[in-house]
Formats: sequence, C-alpha cells, structure tokens
Amino acid sequence: MNFDAIRNAIENRFLTNWSATPVAWPNVPFPPPATAWVRLSLLDGQAGNETLANGVAYPGVIDIGVLVPESAGAGQARTLADQAAAIFNNQRFGGVACRAAYATVIGAADGWWRMTVTVPFTYR
Repeated sequence: MNFDAIRNAIENRFLTNWSATPVAWPNVPFPPPATAWVRLSLLDGQAGNETLANGVAYPGVIDIGVLVPESAGAGQARTLADQAAAIFNNQRFGGVACRAAYATVIGAADGWWRMTVTVPFTYR
C-alpha cells in the first residue's frame, strides 16, 4: 500500500466518469470559471489493523465540493451532487471500497452556492 495508490485510484475513477464541469484538483492552479465547477479532495483517516491475516485498513473520505453561481438556484447543484455521488456510491475499484455517499448543503458564499458530496471509503 501507498498513499499515492489510493489517490490515483480515486482521482482516475472520477476523471474517467466526470465530464459535467471543470474539476479543481488538489495543489493545482485553478482559476474558477463563471459556470459550475467541482473540487475533489481526499481526507485520510487513521489506519488500523483489522486482523493478522487481513493486514491494515486505510480509511478516508472523498470530499467533492460542488459550486454553482449563486443565482443558478439549488437545483443545478443538487443535480451535479447526484452525478458525483453516483460515481462512488457503494463502489469497489482498485482496492478502494466506498460506502454510501451523501450530500450536505453548505450554502452561499463569495458568489457561489455550495454543496459537498461525502463518500467514506476504506483501502485494503
């Protein structure tokens, strides 16, 4: 296991399955467009030993920020959140096992209406 393998598996799945908006990637310059866009982030959790036979499980959270212009209404943000959640919801790929995805309304800030899609995962 290495942390880059986890990042690669998750980012490649999103990149392969997402075409609805531009994507802001971690630590990559991104001038926000005037239209909707998303930001993908990974939040690592505390690893733990499952059993001697199974080794170590690496938990984390896939966090997808959905941003639409404030004047666009909540519908567009919810549609994009649904599309983003479907990519990871209860899916298994590349050693990553995702759990149920859920969305949270963050609200308006700096001219954007924001939601977050959260997907807990474990990598083995």
